[in-house]
Amino acid sequence: EIARGVALAIAERSRDMTSKFPSIVVQNT
Repeated sequence: EIARGVALAIAERSRDMTSKFPSIVVQNT
């Protein structure tokens, strides 16, 4: 159960990062 919670947390973080990367790229350009 703990492993599942960690996996979900990582998935949420990865989603946040992917959503933030586009904005960062736009700012850099």
